[in-house]
Amino acid sequence: MNQISIKAAPKAVLKWRAFNNNNMWTVPSNLDPSHLEDTITWYIRLQPLARGAKWPLARGPDATSWDWKEVSKGGRGGIFLLLMAVSWFPKCGAADEERMNEVVDDIKWVLRTLTERIQNPPAKGGRKRKAEAGTKPVATAKRQRKSKN
Repeated sequence: MNQISIKAAPKAVLKWRAFNNNNMWTVPSNLDPSHLEDTITWYIRLQPLARGAKWPLARGPDATSWDWKEVSKGGRGGIFLLLMAVSWFPKCGAADEERMNEVVDDIKWVLRTLTERIQNPPAKGGRKRKAEAGTKPVATAKRQRKSKN
């Protein structure tokens, strides 16, 4: 299924999904001030475990090898839902602009990481590695068994 988990999704997202199956892209009225924190909680749950469970989330040089299956889902039921929820931050009455910007910055980092992962997929043991520009594919080396002599 190509839909992100809506467990822990903010109430506004759940309500929007329930009433907007006919391409109606309206912003919910009366957004709860807790929408910002509810979206952050949901966002954290969509991340790879390696990022941690508390804000701010960890970033690492090996991030392209992490399991991004949940947040990398596309389409209307995929990461679009998250981006839409974030676009509602200014309308929810939350005054914490710095926190809003932190979330946007983290999402930009995630999108760059996902793009890099698509362009350079992590190597899997025993398979041919993707060739660098202008070179032939190189098979991964297997260990040779030492003789008992």
